[in-house]
Amino acid sequence: MKVILADSAGFCMGVRRAVNITIDIAQKTDGKVVTYGPLVHNNL
Repeated sequence: MKVILADSAGFCMGVRRAVNITIDIAQKTDGKVVTYGPLVHNNL
């Protein structure tokens, strides 16, 4: 899995934690990783 993050992107603490947990899980599994909803809670 490759995650591309813009240099100017910033997340609140909760979103940053959710993204980090998701990336950690994706690196530890061979299957797909899915979420029940979006990790980022706004459209900005």
